[in-house]
Amino acid sequence: MKKILFFLIIFLILSCKSSNSLNQKVEYEVIQVPIVQQNDTIISNELRFYKIRSANNSMQLMYDNFGKWDMTLAGRYQVNVPQLVWENINLIDGDEVYNISASGTETENEFFSSFIILNEKGLDMLSETNQNRQLIIEFFKSKMKELGNSKKFYSVYRTK
Repeated sequence: MKKILFFLIIFLILSCKSSNSLNQKVEYEVIQVPIVQQNDTIISNELRFYKIRSANNSMQLMYDNFGKWDMTLAGRYQVNVPQLVWENINLIDGDEVYNISASGTETENEFFSSFIILNEKGLDMLSETNQNRQLIIEFFKSKMKELGNSKKFYSVYRTK
């Protein structure tokens, strides 16, 4: 009886450990996504955060730090979650300004908040060849962590 109980406990421990490791998602990642502009499709890098409270977190972060957005576009992933665009934003010390699209999704299969960052010439700032890529990622990681520790939450694109 003791052997059976011992093996049952070991089995339960191993089962829990493997299911936890399968369900863990990374905090963030940069992935390539297709973007349709007029009649052309370009591939751009998107910074996605997974450990979030809402798909709106990227929009809330931008609103809290840079104020009202400059443009609203149709949702990239969901009709009810638009893309909000901020133009000419200085993220890191320097003269360069960026155009930032914030979006996200909350479905049964996907749950993330995301950013696409372009410079004023339309170049992808999350490209692996960009010398400021890691600085930009660290900026957003830090701000998302601050937002995650904040108690406030609101649907930013519904504020007037």
